[in-house]
Amino acid sequence: MGLFLEESEIFKFAYSYYSTILTFRLNEYELARLKKCMKNIKTFDKNLRREVKIKVYIADEITEIYAIPHFMAFINFASIENEDKQALFEFWKECEEPLPPESAEYEYDLKDLKNPITYILNYHEKPEYNISDIYFNDNILNDSEKLRLTILSVVKDNEGIGRRACESSIRLRRVLLMYKCLLRGKILTKQKVDEICYPDIVSKRMFYRDISIINEIEDGKVVFDRNLKGYILRE
Repeated sequence: MGLFLEESEIFKFAYSYYSTILTFRLNEYELARLKKCMKNIKTFDKNLRREVKIKVYIADEITEIYAIPHFMAFINFASIENEDKQALFEFWKECEEPLPPESAEYEYDLKDLKNPITYILNYHEKPEYNISDIYFNDNILNDSEKLRLTILSVVKDNEGIGRRACESSIRLRRVLLMYKCLLRGKILTKQKVDEICYPDIVSKRMFYRDISIINEIEDGKVVFDRNLKGYILRE
């Protein structure tokens, strides 16, 4: 299972869009350099409502790339099957598509749900369509100074840039049903949401956005449990 490099028990399960960098299948040398470059870098985490150190989440399962909130990622594509590569590209493409404002009744601040800045390593077959914030760069982890400046730049951009998005009353009902499920101590997954919202099917993008809204209401207490493979409401 994925592990945090930071040992603090306070933040052990605080996977946040504002303060987490995700890695997938990097080698020990690359991880050590990344950890060194991000040392003492802090950011204001909107979920925790205070300044915190940037943390690294080490993912070793493809599903964690979807499930763990993060603002930046370094992914080794050499260890990913072609089918999973295409699924990731399609997911990232979907995430950058704007929500339709004409159907809005309620407005939420979804700044943290734009595509994370993602560096893809060991892969050069770019998709036919363009995806914002996805970079193919094998050398990003080899230059410590450039890497640290890149992380600092992304952190500052995230602190200063916001994005507004709108949702309909249908979404409001769905979020309330999801919230009710968590309050009852149940495990929340996309499959579970599809069941309670049947016949409607929720996209992965919308599922993670809805989770973020509930998490903001609960001050960061909605966490992904690696053993249960779903979201729970921490007491």
